[in-house]
Amino acid sequence: MYVLGGRRGSHVMETAKTSPDVRGRQKHQFASSSWLSFYLALHCFLVFLGYLEVASYKDEMEEWQSILHLFYIFLAYGALGGLYSAHQSSAGLEPVRLVVYLTMCQLLPMFPSSFFTTYVSCINFVSLLLWPVVKSERFVMADEMKKK
Repeated sequence: MYVLGGRRGSHVMETAKTSPDVRGRQKHQFASSSWLSFYLALHCFLVFLGYLEVASYKDEMEEWQSILHLFYIFLAYGALGGLYSAHQSSAGLEPVRLVVYLTMCQLLPMFPSSFFTTYVSCINFVSLLLWPVVKSERFVMADEMKKK
C-alpha cells in the first residue's frame, strides 16, 4: 500500500529529520499604503456594482454590448489585480481601463442609470489624473521590497 509522503513499510508520520523543509519560501507580497488599498477596494467595488447594474438590464441590451461589458470587466479586474501585485503590466493596463470606461460611457449607453454612470465617471476621471502618483508609489514601494 502506498501512502502519501511515505513508502511501503514506512510510517506515515515521518520525523523532522526526514521530512522536507518547507519553511522560508520567498514571498512577494508587497506592502500597500492605506490610500492605495482604499483605491483598489473602491475600484473593485465599482466594477462589481457596474456588473450588477448591467445584469439588471441584460434583456434590453444587444449581444455585442454584453460582450463589450464582459471584456471591460475582465480588463478591469486584470488591471486592478496587476496593480495589487505590482506587476509591470498594470502600469499600462490601469490607465487603459480608465480611458476605456470613460470612452464607453460617452459613445455607448454604458449603463441605464445616469446617476451611476456620472458617479463612476467622475471617480475614474480623478483616478486617471492621479495615475502618475499611484504608479510611482506602487512601483517604488515594490522595488524597495525586492531589494530587501
